[in-house]
Amino acid sequence: MVYMTTYFIGGTLGTFLAGIGWQMMEWNGIVVIGILLTTISLLITVADRKNKTNTAIVLAVVMSYLESRLLMNH
Repeated sequence: MVYMTTYFIGGTLGTFLAGIGWQMMEWNGIVVIGILLTTISLLITVADRKNKTNTAIVLAVVMSYLESRLLMNH
């Protein structure tokens, strides 16, 4: 249940952020948001390895899904 909830939240946010990026700067905005989401996902993964927390894993899944939705939408 938690996985599906975070999956759909990530999809919604990814679509929303892709739209904002496109409106602001077209393809450059999409690239900036993609780089931002990738960086956040990397930081969450690094923090998880240091602290061994389950919350970071859930956030990393959401961020990864956001990135995939962003790439699929444009």
